[in-house]
Amino acid sequence: MSADDYVELLPLRWQAVNDYGVRFGYRTYDHPGLNPYRRRRSPRADKNGRWEVHHNPYDPNRVWVRLPEGWLEVPWASLSTAIGTHSRRQDG
Repeated sequence: MSADDYVELLPLRWQAVNDYGVRFGYRTYDHPGLNPYRRRRSPRADKNGRWEVHHNPYDPNRVWVRLPEGWLEVPWASLSTAIGTHSRRQDG
């Protein structure tokens, strides 16, 4: 199974790509590769111009957005902050 096949099998939602990236639940995902698509409609008129976003429900650290040139892995924008906060709590 290829990496693209794996992403295709993950659950999906149709989301907008906004100035801040992609909001998925209470998390924001962002990547410079989204810059040309911010506040733009996808070519999918049947999905109201939203973009195809796949996610792994057991790993909230990233989502995958299908762009015209293929899949873009988009990290959770606050991941480094969350890891830092969690590390400080463990240290005492």
